[in-house]
Amino acid sequence: MSFSMTQPSAILVGQFDDFETAQAVSSELQSAGYRPQDIEQFALNAPGQHAPERPAGVRVAVRVPAAQLQGRVLGVFNRHAARSIEEARGTWQEGQWRDFDPVSVPHWIMPPQR
Repeated sequence: MSFSMTQPSAILVGQFDDFETAQAVSSELQSAGYRPQDIEQFALNAPGQHAPERPAGVRVAVRVPAAQLQGRVLGVFNRHAARSIEEARGTWQEGQWRDFDPVSVPHWIMPPQR
């Protein structure tokens, strides 16, 4: 899938319990046609270091080219028991979400599961 680097990208982010699950999510997304450079895994530290609406945990962020393809990503996130799912827009360069701000207010598709 091909994307423009000049406009903000649509990004979906799933929260998972561990990097093993995040890797399984990334692998399934790649099997569905997403390029490795359009998928990023990262972890957020313990609560108190970022907004309490965004709990600590492992995240998989996926640059999504069009709204109609979001369903594929959401399906993968749900199959792997995502703890939360948010949607964002941001700058994606060289395989990373460059302007992610852990204290920004998330736009939840599925709020954190307690």
